[in-house]
Amino acid sequence: MTRKLHPEEEKLIANLKRDRPGWTIAEKPLADASNTDIDANDLVIVTIDAGNEDHARECALLCNKAVQRKPSVRFVFGVNGLIDDPREVDEIPAGRTVLRSLLSNMTQEAFHRFGMEQQAMMLVAAGIGQRLPGGKMMVPPWMVREPK
Repeated sequence: MTRKLHPEEEKLIANLKRDRPGWTIAEKPLADASNTDIDANDLVIVTIDAGNEDHARECALLCNKAVQRKPSVRFVFGVNGLIDDPREVDEIPAGRTVLRSLLSNMTQEAFHRFGMEQQAMMLVAAGIGQRLPGGKMMVPPWMVREPK
């Protein structure tokens, strides 16, 4: 039985479909996705519950497996439970915690399947870089790259 999507997951999927016309986007998060969902879609969302390091670790392992299965898959993360906080995910302690866990349990191949901004956000959350005034992030440039 498939679980009901969290309202934040529904919003993320709707926004991705609006912003990426022509892309096939999985209708459910990676944790609920089957191999068929991974094979059939260009982009899979990785949703993590705020503050839940174990969930982030599990999601990282699923990302690793998905990249082995389909090296061209792309990911975008969302953190459930932070929708009412205007700060960036890496500026919120519960968000920082899960991004660090996601990063530390993911292969480099899986990490580089996220967009460059999300790669930078994970690095900033892990203390490898910083967020500057105005919201820009500064990270070592050799650590991020555009997904192919």
